[in-house]
Amino acid sequence: MIMMRNGPHRWDMRMKRLILALAILFCADLASYAQSQTEFTKHCRTDLRKFCKSVHAGNSRLLQCLRTNASLISAECSQALQKMKR
Repeated sequence: MIMMRNGPHRWDMRMKRLILALAILFCADLASYAQSQTEFTKHCRTDLRKFCKSVHAGNSRLLQCLRTNASLISAECSQALQKMKR
């Protein structure tokens, strides 16, 4: 066990706080990602069907297809695609 000047209890509390802070940041990031995915699906569904119907999902192929057709996709899909880059 690692002993610090103020004893092992203080070290344990610091580690617990650090782990809690990291968990909160991870959950917030995950929620943001989920919202971006939902917006992407909502706004790009029609464009995916129209321009990428022959593309098989996986390895970012659908995103690449939309980027290839960027001048043709709807403004809403284009905005959702920009959010996915962040």
